[in-house]
Amino acid sequence: MKFPILFSGLAVAAFSVNAQLNIQLTTQSENPSIRKEGGVLEVQKTVINNGAADASVKVYSHVVFPDGKTYVDAIPTELYLAPGESYADANMLLNVPASFPRGSYSYHYSVYNQDNSQILSDSVTFEKKSRIIDVDVSHSIACGTDMTGTLCWKLTDGTQYMPTPEPLFDIKDIAINHKSGCAIVGQEVKCWTNRHSRYRIDSYWKSLPTAVTFTDPQKIFVAHTSENYCAIDSGEIVCWSSGKWNPGAVNTAPPRYSELRNPSDIEVGRSAACIRHDDGIDCWGAKSLPLVSDVPTFTNPTHLVVGLNYACAKGDEGVKCWGQAPAADINAPELLPHTELRFGYPGVNSYDERGMSGWSTRPAQIGPYEMQELVNPIDIDFDYGYVCALDDTGIVCGGRNNAAATVPARFKY
Repeated sequence: MKFPILFSGLAVAAFSVNAQLNIQLTTQSENPSIRKEGGVLEVQKTVINNGAADASVKVYSHVVFPDGKTYVDAIPTELYLAPGESYADANMLLNVPASFPRGSYSYHYSVYNQDNSQILSDSVTFEKKSRIIDVDVSHSIACGTDMTGTLCWKLTDGTQYMPTPEPLFDIKDIAINHKSGCAIVGQEVKCWTNRHSRYRIDSYWKSLPTAVTFTDPQKIFVAHTSENYCAIDSGEIVCWSSGKWNPGAVNTAPPRYSELRNPSDIEVGRSAACIRHDDGIDCWGAKSLPLVSDVPTFTNPTHLVVGLNYACAKGDEGVKCWGQAPAADINAPELLPHTELRFGYPGVNSYDERGMSGWSTRPAQIGPYEMQELVNPIDIDFDYGYVCALDDTGIVCGGRNNAAATVPARFKY
């Protein structure tokens, strides 16, 4: 099948007084890119002898990685070109495996003159996408994470920033809000904090409390508006914070994660954390604010969210909220089986195909938000009238303002 040639490069050199060679590389698009799963870059490579004498040359190619390292994809081929003769390299396909990291690459094709040792080269560039593993929304900030690190952006105007002081590679799991974050990298948990000013966002590494250690961290969770964290480590739940809620300062110890039947993710709030499982709901938290730990009875719980000083869940008994005011007076909408719940601004939010609903002491109202149709979504997060999801096309955002247009190209497959 023939495709139109949209982009080409041309290199010309006189190898001797009687021999002049041209190299031409062509690709099928001006800015070629390879999907995260890997793929094939088709490059048409042509060498022409425009001189008056025979040319004895070797042709070869190599790929330059985003970090500057070189990958040789083929051994040199020896050629003899008569005057006016051209050579079209039959090896037009460059295989780019999924293991190649994300970033900008250059593919180089060179001709070496065996008589005078001169080298002529031409190149084309292409982009390699990376597998996206997470998307988070906190207030008006969204963050995406792929295998080469995390990038955040403002959903209001698209301003981008890196939340970590240095890039983190090969992240296993991440928990992040607009103030701070922690990530599991190998067997380590690395945490940071962000300071927002009018013109800049500064990032600093943050040490874990001395009593917090890990042997095999698997998943990590963060509160929406504070630096409270819980992680799953070797079948146990470990929690810590930047304030009063530290190991030894809790009124109820967390359950053993390995003993729970079908446990959910951990929901972390400002003063407590909860987890849902087949036998009910368990909560634990700061001694100074014990009310969230006094969990009502739930049979077959299906939904759970933890706020500042209260929590809400749904079971066979319906939706119940408990903890400090205004928990008892919160009006929840009807929850569908796949309705997602988040605590954010200004309180508890829910999202499904009907739109986003903010819970309060007034009747809950569900309002539609502009959002393109998702293709096999695997992750979704929302807050403050914004929603972002990860599906087969990459990260998709919608909601207030022009959030859809702010997603960086890095997070589009």
